[in-house]
Amino acid sequence: MPSRVSGASPIACFRLSRARPVSVVSVTVFPFCGFTKCIVCREGSAGFSHTMSRLLYTMSQLLMASPRAPFGSRREGGTLNLAGRVAVVTGAYRGIGRAICLRLAREGARVVVAHLSDGEEAEAVVEKIRQDGGAAFAQRADVTIGSQVEELIDVAGRRFGSVDILVNNAAVNNEDGILEMEYEKWKWVQSVIMDGTMLCSQQAARRMVAQGDGGAIVNTASSTGHRGKAGFLAYSASKGAVLQMTRSMAIQLAHHSIRVNSITPTQTGLSRATTPGGSSAPRSAKPKNIPLGRWGEPADQAQAVLFLASPNSSFITGENINVDGGLLALFPSERGAGEV
Repeated sequence: MPSRVSGASPIACFRLSRARPVSVVSVTVFPFCGFTKCIVCREGSAGFSHTMSRLLYTMSQLLMASPRAPFGSRREGGTLNLAGRVAVVTGAYRGIGRAICLRLAREGARVVVAHLSDGEEAEAVVEKIRQDGGAAFAQRADVTIGSQVEELIDVAGRRFGSVDILVNNAAVNNEDGILEMEYEKWKWVQSVIMDGTMLCSQQAARRMVAQGDGGAIVNTASSTGHRGKAGFLAYSASKGAVLQMTRSMAIQLAHHSIRVNSITPTQTGLSRATTPGGSSAPRSAKPKNIPLGRWGEPADQAQAVLFLASPNSSFITGENINVDGGLLALFPSERGAGEV
């Protein structure tokens, strides 16, 4: 009578057609693909070496061929793990962008550090990721030029095999209001923020649709995109547009299992010089209008991006997370005229 080896999975095990002395050579469990394999052979048989070779071969094939779960799916119990996923992050060389790269890499994502002209800082981010055991490379790209964005996404796909996550973080700033705004500066800010978000999202989404595995796009908005503020005309208008682009893209891409969300930081760190074109004046030690009583940190924003990029947010799309210490929750009369 055929007999099953005790403890072996019924999914796949060798059965013996007649009684004979056997020993279990190895039991190999692959929990990530739900497969257990038990190899048996006669004790002292000449087939021992052959059996072990077959075992090692089977292990290698399973490791290479194990299918990835659909990116939009949420594993049982939830997970923030991004192992096997590829993330492209623009504006990635410092501040919030740098923190996002490092955070995604710590969760297993392979990261493309996209930059325009800060190659040394971008390479430093790559080196930090590699020192921590991750995989990354830097790629120069002007997000306002369609051909360079297309190359960015193409290179990411060729080198790492896929594009699963896009973080649109590239931005520039200008603090002029309507009376002093120069048209060239207006177009410069809009081109980087609005055009860059559209072009990068378009190329990444096309790649994700072709892959058929879903994906996640996370856009960086701003508190100035929600509320009016004297000056910052081009920046506020562009960030407000990012919020609406997020909703529009989320609706169109939902049936491809591509989720599109955004985060809204308030000003981050003790220096204003986090966005090219912005003021470099230092901030006060403590903000006046943030209920939690401190300025934001890049790690705060990175943690929110990680959540929106992970399977834990698999049923969230078209949404924005305010990572602002409660700033936008304040009743207008309580905001006062203090720095925000």
